Amino acid sequence: VGPMPPKECYCPESMFEKTYKDFENWYNDQVVKNVVFDFQKELIEYCISDVDILAQACIKFRDMFLAECNVEPFLEAVTIASACNLAFRRNFLKPNTIGLIPKNGYRLVDNQSRAALQWLTWEEEKRGVRIQHAGREREVK
Repeated sequence: VGPMPPKECYCPESMFEKTYKDFENWYNDQVVKNVVFDFQKELIEYCISDVDILAQACIKFRDMFLAECNVEPFLEAVTIASACNLAFRRNFLKPNTIGLIPKNGYRLVDNQSRAALQWLTWEEEKRGVRIQHAGREREVK
């Protein structure tokens, strides 16, 4: 809590001419009025405003993505890439044109019988080795 910070703290050199003139008028007005600068209060107000802007942007993004792509981006996807991939598959990909990886991958969907996996486990124990197979992780081909 104290006087206004120096102008340099506001990076005036990065401002456009019109913005700089507006800033200059505002800053000089604050100094003339002996405004007390409370950094803690300003920071809290800034963070609240930032979160409010982000929330509004997220709502607008969700509404637009749902309307345009028929995808609920925050419920059906984890990343923007996965939301776009889902939108492509749902709206544009013709059936049976390319292979799609199953939702849970290919693990345990290989043509490995339970008996075969049990036999490999038995061989591991008998030989004291570790065998890489479809029941544990990806097979090496």
